[in-house]
Amino acid sequence: MGGVGSVIVATAPSFTVAILGHCVMGCGLANQPLLFTIIAEILPRRWRSFGHASLMVTSCLGSTVGLLVVGGIPPQDHFGAWRTYYFVNLGCHAVGVLFAVLAYRSPSPDMPEVVQRRELTRMDWPGYTILFFALSAFSASFFISHAPTSAEQDSAIPGFLVGLLMVIALLIYELVGRKDGFLNHNLFLHRNFALATLSLFGAGVSFAAFEWCFLTQTVNLYDADPFLSGVRSIVTLVSAMIAAPLAAWYCCAKRKIRGASVVGFAACLAFYIAMAHTDQTTNIQTWIYPTFLGAAMGILMVTLPTSAQLSIPSQLLSMGTALLICGFILGRSIGFIIYDHLVQSAMVEGYPAIVHRLLYSGSPKEFADEVITYLKSNQAGPLPDVPGLTDAILDDGMAALKACYVAAFKKAWIAAGCFAGVSMLTASPMDNPEEQFTMKIDVPLESTAEVEPKP
Repeated sequence: MGGVGSVIVATAPSFTVAILGHCVMGCGLANQPLLFTIIAEILPRRWRSFGHASLMVTSCLGSTVGLLVVGGIPPQDHFGAWRTYYFVNLGCHAVGVLFAVLAYRSPSPDMPEVVQRRELTRMDWPGYTILFFALSAFSASFFISHAPTSAEQDSAIPGFLVGLLMVIALLIYELVGRKDGFLNHNLFLHRNFALATLSLFGAGVSFAAFEWCFLTQTVNLYDADPFLSGVRSIVTLVSAMIAAPLAAWYCCAKRKIRGASVVGFAACLAFYIAMAHTDQTTNIQTWIYPTFLGAAMGILMVTLPTSAQLSIPSQLLSMGTALLICGFILGRSIGFIIYDHLVQSAMVEGYPAIVHRLLYSGSPKEFADEVITYLKSNQAGPLPDVPGLTDAILDDGMAALKACYVAAFKKAWIAAGCFAGVSMLTASPMDNPEEQFTMKIDVPLESTAEVEPKP
């Protein structure tokens, strides 16, 4: 699905077709929980944290390459280079398919067709349907929030509320109406799974602020070159690649998870507190702060999946892991909407101050919109034909615009810090499943494999 979506985007004749291609690529991301599940099934329980760390390291490496490729796209060949990028994406997906076909061998025999049909009929289709429409409502409200008029933007809030109500309805249905749905009640026999899922949901909401705001802030306040802004994000990824193996070693050696999870959220909270105090003068500091978030990502994406998987029955590993990752993705989706609304509303509130600054500097009132549009482009386009426009006016307008950006992003960073703090409190009551860190393999690759070694 990812390869097909890449082809659709690379050859898209219109923006609508490109969106369709991204939807197809999104369907391909549905296999992400399988990666965590396979790791959990074939490795001894004591080594699961290292398996999750390896996934984190490889995904960060891929993201690093992607950022470097995107940052190297020349502005003069923007559209053509993007098509080339998606063809490169197609090649990566093709390599992944070859590895899956040639290298992976299922540890269990193929399921008979009759059994497959029976399992399909037993799936929680009502729950999946409600979840689909809830996510659709969140996505629609996200796109509507970028409408050109304020009246259309205001209609995004009802869509967000509809999605939220559908999520609440889904929870009620799964808790009362069905015990063996995708929120299987056997998953919650131990509190660690529920706490890990809620914590990872909060982490998703929190991490969305970085994805949504960090690049935009650095481009508009420090580096107009997107490549340099992308390099700042690579600092986060490198930090995550270092923190993930360290967290895995701690979990394996100490047989403890709770302390590392709390430290991860504390690092996340420290990042957002630091970013909330940034302004036009903190260029150097914003190269250092991402190391805190990278450490948080590396730790939490190791400890929380490990904690959740060690607290559920082995036959529910795939379902529980899928629910865990879906919680993270749902949190990111909700986070994008929250931070976009906070930033956009703050920019609207700060617009009169920018206009006032331009008028005070001598810019004609009727040309204020043109000047602000030019400033928002980082003065990359042609100079607007405005009578009496001088460099001093542009400098004053840019200073007012940057001050508006600082105030807007500060709201997003504070909100993200609140989510990180709540998630840290959620993770604090988790138990340390020391007795579960054994050499037992839940689904051995070989039927003759020793499941539990003799003492």
